[in-house]
Amino acid sequence: AATAGEAVANASLIEAAHALLRPLMLRRLKADVLGNELPPKVERQITVPLSGLQRAIYSALLRKDLSQIVGDGGAAIRLDHARLNGLVMQLRKACNHPYMIDGVDPFETDE
Repeated sequence: AATAGEAVANASLIEAAHALLRPLMLRRLKADVLGNELPPKVERQITVPLSGLQRAIYSALLRKDLSQIVGDGGAAIRLDHARLNGLVMQLRKACNHPYMIDGVDPFETDE
């Protein structure tokens, strides 16, 4: 257990170290640097069509997985939420990053 004198000595050593390091440390906050000059954020959505490769992957995923998710010919519709969530993630991947899907060659293009 440290005595009160050792605790004070340690605290003074830490303060001395901070005083030595403060000029060498660069810590800037966005508010300090820009102030109120930063304009408000504007978000724009630009829709673009899927490429041929993306469309083919998207269609294949839908054909393969919807038959497993939706019941017997659509008569008795049952939704398996885990499978549906997995399908949604795969469809997002097909749209945003089609080359991350196994078996898709990044050097083959459809255009």
